[in-house]
Parts: sequence; C-alpha cells; structure tokens
Amino acid sequence: ATLRRLSPTAIKVTLRLLREAEGRPLAACLQAEFRAAQRFLQHRPGREGHGPSDFFEGIRAALVDKDKAPRWSPAALEQVSDAAVDEYFAPLGERELELPVP
Repeated sequence: ATLRRLSPTAIKVTLRLLREAEGRPLAACLQAEFRAAQRFLQHRPGREGHGPSDFFEGIRAALVDKDKAPRWSPAALEQVSDAAVDEYFAPLGERELELPVP
C-alpha cells in the first residue's frame, strides 16, 4: 500500500538503479544516481515547460500545501514508458559527474 502513494516514475527509475547496480563499480553507480537526481530536479525530461517534476510535486503536496495528495504525472506505473525511464539515465554532457581516478 505504501508504494502506491509514491511517484510511479520514481519507483521505476529507482528499480532500474537497483537492478543495474549489481556488479557495477561504485563510480558507475554514483554516476547513474547523479544523472537520475539531476533529471528529477529538472522539469520532466523530454517535456520541458509541461509542469514541475514529480520531485517538486511531492514537495508541494507534503510541505507547501500539506494536502498530502500529490498529482503524479504520469499517475500510474503502467503509464511510465521505458523510454521515459531511459531519459533519466542519459548522459548529462558538460554537467556529467566526474570522479577522480585513484
């Protein structure tokens, strides 16, 4: 029941992060996490100008309006496409996380 209240997009992105982390070096995991976090802080990837990301919608529902009724977009897991999830993992170009090589 708890998962049903969460952002469907965040659930799918988190599941992919967890699945892809197995057997990967820490640096690669941190880079993937950084990419996803950067995308959550932006407007929805690929849909600039179409409203706030689910991250900001969650903040609105919990802390600003305190209505505890976030309006996720998309609203259901089955509406989150693989292509939409892929956008959270796309390279960031100049903003890419660069970790020092030991």
